[in-house]
Amino acid sequence: MKKKIKKTSKKASKKTGNSAREETSKTDDFEMSDEPKKGRPTMVNYDEFVKVWRDASSVSDVASAMGIKRNSASAIAARLRAAGVTNLRSFPRRGAQPIDVKRLNKLAAGKNAD
Repeated sequence: MKKKIKKTSKKASKKTGNSAREETSKTDDFEMSDEPKKGRPTMVNYDEFVKVWRDASSVSDVASAMGIKRNSASAIAARLRAAGVTNLRSFPRRGAQPIDVKRLNKLAAGKNAD
């Protein structure tokens, strides 16, 4: 798929003093934004990560404290556990609710669960 390149006339390049070659490198399809560029991930110090993880109450708290995405924080924790960091606790999943097995078994059997 070819990218669309803005074509400029010789008049436009003479007015600005830029060569036509420089002008053609700009595109109409994209605008610059203040969002961080995708690419190399943020380098995380594992010592700092473990300390933040230890004191946090959720993966989202860790992510915001470290300046990374939530999925990245979870992946780093999984990588550290796989490497042998056994004392790194697991946080409950978002939106997880406790399962009352006795009540649900009674409900499934047709008995009054209350």
